[in-house]
Amino acid sequence: MKNLKNLWIMRDSGIVVFEKVFKEKISAQLFGGLVSAIHTLSGEIIDGEIENLTVGDEKYSFNKKNNFFFVANYPKSAKEKLVKREVKKIINTFFDKYPLELLETFQSDITIFRDFEYEIEDTKKDTKKDKILEKPIGKFWNISRKVLINEVEKKDF
Repeated sequence: MKNLKNLWIMRDSGIVVFEKVFKEKISAQLFGGLVSAIHTLSGEIIDGEIENLTVGDEKYSFNKKNNFFFVANYPKSAKEKLVKREVKKIINTFFDKYPLELLETFQSDITIFRDFEYEIEDTKKDTKKDKILEKPIGKFWNISRKVLINEVEKKDF
């Protein structure tokens, strides 16, 4: 996440299924409830959806797709066009990794979303060498992590 400080992905009901927060100031589920309430209120008052919110030196971008909210927090100084592009890429990656068929049957087990962090990691270096190695290393890391998680889950503590 190059331009973003924090990211929350939640059901439109407010249940946060994924968060990438660098300095937690509020419970994710409490924040999800707040976003859901703001969305509902904006729909009632202005008959539309809130897209951006500015608080001090920070901005929040609200995007909704297929009953999911994608809330991105970024510095006020960030270029809006780059932020929108990055959020759009995250949304597309999310729905590529988690097809609608899976999401429609989703109940409340948010552990299925914990690997999403590795899908959106920042690739700040743009050198050709880094681009060549990026996918194989990422695949190796994801496979290794899944194996480790499976082994830990098998253990009876």
